[in-house]
Amino acid sequence: MEGDTPKLDEPRHTERRYPEIVVVALIAAVAFLTFYTMFGQWRFTASGQIVAQPTATPVETPEAASVPTEQPTPQAQPSPTQGPEKVRVANADVPVNMRAKPGTSAEVVVAVPVGTVLEIVGPDQKVDGQIWRNVKDPAGNVGYMLADFLVPVR
Repeated sequence: MEGDTPKLDEPRHTERRYPEIVVVALIAAVAFLTFYTMFGQWRFTASGQIVAQPTATPVETPEAASVPTEQPTPQAQPSPTQGPEKVRVANADVPVNMRAKPGTSAEVVVAVPVGTVLEIVGPDQKVDGQIWRNVKDPAGNVGYMLADFLVPVR
């Protein structure tokens, strides 16, 4: 019977160690994905895919808002035979915000559905390293949208 009793310095139940490590690794992976989708550059689509998205720009303080960050980027004017430049809302799974001014802290004018064709009505503006396009939707709303969510209409 002495042989049946394990010694105090012998490891017991080592077979349980593997499942514990797997569970801890899964919890860490889920925590990382949850944190990174909330605060990082990833988001989940309705189909469960993970896609990259542009990072948010910092909110301007009243002092910073009074100082212009950069000059507007000049835009080539369309020739009279071409008509106004058209773009389509894309690269998103949900409607994209049109804002009253360029910048993520500006008031939202309207959420424009993906696939909507817009008209470019003014020069682009570069704010906090992001390009904002001056657009008008079919309902006549005018504002700025991030260029990352707009593609040319051919």
